[in-house]
Amino acid sequence: MYFKSVNRGLKVTTLGWQLIILTLGVGFFGISTGINGMFIFLGISLGLFIISGLISEKNIKEIKISLENKEYFFNEKVANRFHIFTENKNKNDLYSISIKIINFNYSKNSSNFIVGEKKIRILEGNRKRKVPIYLSKLTRGFYKTLHIETETTFPFGIFLKYKVDKVATKFYILPCIIPELEKKWKKLIASWFTYLDGQSDFLNHEKYNFLTPLNKIDWKKNSNLPFDLWVSKKYTSDKKEKNILIKVDKNLFYFNEYQFELTLRNIITGFYVLEKMNYKIIIDLGKYGFFNEKKEIMKTLSTIKRTDNKSEITINKHSEKLNKKYTLSVLVSKDKVIFQNEYFN
Repeated sequence: MYFKSVNRGLKVTTLGWQLIILTLGVGFFGISTGINGMFIFLGISLGLFIISGLISEKNIKEIKISLENKEYFFNEKVANRFHIFTENKNKNDLYSISIKIINFNYSKNSSNFIVGEKKIRILEGNRKRKVPIYLSKLTRGFYKTLHIETETTFPFGIFLKYKVDKVATKFYILPCIIPELEKKWKKLIASWFTYLDGQSDFLNHEKYNFLTPLNKIDWKKNSNLPFDLWVSKKYTSDKKEKNILIKVDKNLFYFNEYQFELTLRNIITGFYVLEKMNYKIIIDLGKYGFFNEKKEIMKTLSTIKRTDNKSEITINKHSEKLNKKYTLSVLVSKDKVIFQNEYFN
């Protein structure tokens, strides 16, 4: 039973049904036999049902749920740490509270699965607590509403009293990161460094520090020097800003659903790899345009949808100009990462 006007509902637990059947059986037996003990048991059982319902109602209605942030960015298919605030408005402690995050595609008319759950043994009176919950089974997309179900079987486990809070928020579920693709991206970057070293002009030497890449240490010169006097090579290309342009395969919208999602996972994997290395990134998604702000990129990758429109994708007219500004251009297609006609499989 769910009462929309008060946003709360009630379910009978397995133990509760067993007690109800036992109570009804004892009641009918007492009526037919006239044994007073049966009527006493019936009265006690009915009293337990009433007390259990009242305490459960009191336990659940005093809990208020709120969120920590207005926007959230998570990846699909992995466990994501998420925090909510639970506040006990009652001066007394509350017990045996369970908080569940319902599937984002929530519907009262369909079977909803749980994407996150946290059990709280005691929630102290007049206290607000930050509760961590791990979310899983998430599907890529954008969601404006979060349904949080708070429930309790306190005190006797006869009834499960629950309420569903509808919280307005912004959830961006991004494509998942694929480890195999992550290796390809790291291999790409290693190849890029090799390419730059081959194209660079030696400028002069500078003092070595522990952050200097191994391929820039002048091993020959340092062989006769003490460690504190080591030097590294400096190239003219080191002064250049190393920005990276990630271009999507123009056939992206010809792909089937699986290939489309795989390409997006490839893009987000590369984005995370490059971001950790502090590169400036711009993403060219064809007719969807160019994106160079982190939040803008993440929002786009969570909301972009495959269409059945087979028309040629219109590439942004500023594409060539941007290509000249960026020291590396990468083409992404399904599980491929393509750089200067080299394929990393």
